[in-house]
Amino acid sequence: EYLISRVKSGKLPESRIDESLARIIRTKNKYKINEWQPRTVKQIQRIIHSTSKSRFVKNTTTRSITLLKDDQHLIPLKVNPAEKIFIIDPYHTKFNLNRVVELSKQIRKYHSKTVSCVFDVDGRTNQAGVNRKIQRILNQAKQADYLIIGTVDALFFPERAELVNRLLKLNKPTIIVATRSPFDYLAFPEVKTYLATYCLYDS
Repeated sequence: EYLISRVKSGKLPESRIDESLARIIRTKNKYKINEWQPRTVKQIQRIIHSTSKSRFVKNTTTRSITLLKDDQHLIPLKVNPAEKIFIIDPYHTKFNLNRVVELSKQIRKYHSKTVSCVFDVDGRTNQAGVNRKIQRILNQAKQADYLIIGTVDALFFPERAELVNRLLKLNKPTIIVATRSPFDYLAFPEVKTYLATYCLYDS
């Protein structure tokens, strides 16, 4: 209605609309937008999981890893062969994904004295169960020289934030790896070394 009123009043010549329309059509033809057809889910999955796309995703996610904080100067991590690394692999439960992000699988390729566990609690785990699992992890962490803690959505799961904060009180060299949202940092601001990876998937 606005355009029609502008044309009728003489404030907008029809030739100006024709020019704009022609420019839109040229752009659509240039990028073959008019030929676009919606993809099926199977087609999309086939494209995403193709070798070239997988390589692109791996390169992009690797380059996007961000070191937000390293007050301990732990990165790059230099560990003696005799020293033990204890890793907590996070368990992703949102959106019914229900999968472990296997940080330990990758780190074990470079350091054999790597011990790991999964902190697989969510909102359905009662407090007694949470306390037992946290205490078991604390006992394991005390035997290690370095801690690497993977996190997923700690802001939405207070028990995950509680675990990290209690581990930080052990005063061991600790690296936090946020495997999804970088904002997990807000749940444990006392952390001294913090990496954001923005990605849940193994390389």
